[in-house]
Amino acid sequence: MAATAIFTADRFIAPIGHRATKHIGTKTRKHRIGRPTTTQSIAKTLCGTGDEESLCCACPLGGTTECRNQCVVGTAHSFVGWPETPVLVLTPNEIVGHGAALNEADVLGVEVDPSNRVACVTFRVLALSEVGTEPSDTRVQFRFHSVGRVVASLREGHWDDAIVPIVPIALEALLPTAQSFGGLPIYGWEFVDCHERDLSRLSDRLSLDWHPGNDGRSHSISLFQDGGNRILDLYLWFGALETRDPYHRPVPIASFIAAGKRWWDAFCVGDERTKGYGMAPLRSPAVLNQQVRLAMLAADPRR
Repeated sequence: MAATAIFTADRFIAPIGHRATKHIGTKTRKHRIGRPTTTQSIAKTLCGTGDEESLCCACPLGGTTECRNQCVVGTAHSFVGWPETPVLVLTPNEIVGHGAALNEADVLGVEVDPSNRVACVTFRVLALSEVGTEPSDTRVQFRFHSVGRVVASLREGHWDDAIVPIVPIALEALLPTAQSFGGLPIYGWEFVDCHERDLSRLSDRLSLDWHPGNDGRSHSISLFQDGGNRILDLYLWFGALETRDPYHRPVPIASFIAAGKRWWDAFCVGDERTKGYGMAPLRSPAVLNQQVRLAMLAADPRR
């Protein structure tokens, strides 16, 4: 990928399909009904072109009107000069909080720019606003800076089958590979700095292992896409993180975590706003609520 390439994953890919009913609390891998199709992007390939709003994903100004006034029409930009400073170190509370906020999020796109050592992952998360309503668009994008390593394992078989074929992946093919699963959810409450838990069993079954240097490994994120008889495990190490909404506005970590906590708190008590997602508590609301609160306690000690 050239240094000036625009990330497709950075364009907030639209979700496809719908969830199958599942029960929270089981260890069974869940599946998603639907198939990947061509999706429309709300971003344009080049800054300042097209009739729609241009969200130039690689532009330091986020493709805003100010950006279009300053950028040369028809040119792309590298990932430099973001006005907001990415978070360099996540606290233990933030690590736990991200686990709660990302639980059951759909993975819509993943891509890496090796020249600039930047990666983008677009999620559709479960969230409630401060006034208790669900946002009309719950997609968020994680931008990982100073990426130090990317590991993937694509296997043609069940997730726990140790002898299934391993499919090689080129770094530039990571986006279509991830999208081929159609935006499946991740689950398990732990996604940040937990790579050692699973990666040890996959050390001899890697499809991709890209590491440009010894730095950029302050934190890691562990993701997967489970299609039943096809599985993708993905691990990214990074030196800094920023979160943005579909309009490329920065989202404070505390706000992102709080929105996810509100959704799960509502789910635990059977709130109507959390129905229609194909999920149902396996345990009683009181028991599940306690489980969720334990998982999120470190993110907010005042609870």
